[in-house]
Amino acid sequence: MNLGADLEMEVLLRLRVKSLMRFKCVQRSWNNLIKSPYFVNRRSKLHILENPSLLIIEKSRLKLLTCEGGNEKPILIKSFPKYIERIESYGSCNGVFCLKVIYPDETWRNKLIAWNPTTNEVHHIPRAPSFCGKGFLYGFGAVNDDFKIVKLNINVTTKMLYPLVEVYNLSTKSWKIIYNCPLTMVPHQRPSRYNALVNGVYHWITRSPQYNNAPNILCFNFLNNKFQQLQAPNSHHSMPSYCDVIEIKGSLGYAMQYQNCLYMRLLELEIWVMDQNRWTKKYMIKPDMSIYHMCGLWNDCAEILGGKAGQLLKSYDHHRNKLRQFQIEIPELNHFWIYEFVPSMAPLSK
Repeated sequence: MNLGADLEMEVLLRLRVKSLMRFKCVQRSWNNLIKSPYFVNRRSKLHILENPSLLIIEKSRLKLLTCEGGNEKPILIKSFPKYIERIESYGSCNGVFCLKVIYPDETWRNKLIAWNPTTNEVHHIPRAPSFCGKGFLYGFGAVNDDFKIVKLNINVTTKMLYPLVEVYNLSTKSWKIIYNCPLTMVPHQRPSRYNALVNGVYHWITRSPQYNNAPNILCFNFLNNKFQQLQAPNSHHSMPSYCDVIEIKGSLGYAMQYQNCLYMRLLELEIWVMDQNRWTKKYMIKPDMSIYHMCGLWNDCAEILGGKAGQLLKSYDHHRNKLRQFQIEIPELNHFWIYEFVPSMAPLSK
């Protein structure tokens, strides 16, 4: 490669993903270079600063909100057929999402896919080999540029986990069975509203029958395929109406919501962070009263996304006590999920 080509690559490596996606169309050699694993791996090591975006899931439609240059109207980037009931997310890693496609009719089998919203590349994940139980829960992560999915099998009668767990590797396109799952934890059978992947470890909120169904945390390490249990933080307030794990600046966080039981209005939000193997309360937030329900957190929990069904989505910055409004109406809250992610060129095929 001559000096001109070397310099050309060094310039392209330092561009943001949004610019790279446009430059792929300039000439074929740039397109081949930008898509190559060598280019993607080198660029990932440079840690180019990217503006985070929001992925909004409305039943079977996926919308992107970039929030750049005052753009507060989301763009429809993917729409599944009408006969699909809804889409669920098991979080994102390196700009790639793990999605489950839900069908209303039991004659159709739900499908799992890995999807990069930036490149629109899709990887269809084959069905896992085991058939034990009827309840399934997943986790999504990456190890050494290889994406992995862990599948938990739940006994719907006893509400307990089977010891048989399966792990899928995108690089080998195959499932592997492991047998080291703890049996005392009962995870929620719906995915987390927030991304719960921190340093290669995926986290689920669980309930422990031994301690009056108090919330706890089940962890799966994608590096060694091992499980562990983590105690959730203890609040001096009454039992929260909702709690979940989140990622805050590379650390594990824990969010507790307290609501008005009669009107189901969000009254208070506690944010905890795991610091040196101990929980530390980071924020105690009383949001703007127009944030009726919380739909998500972003900017490392500096902003709360929420509102009321039938009204426009709002964001409350509790650091600056500032409220802004987005040009998107909140539909049914049970089918309106928001996830923060950083655009990435990560390929799903080697």
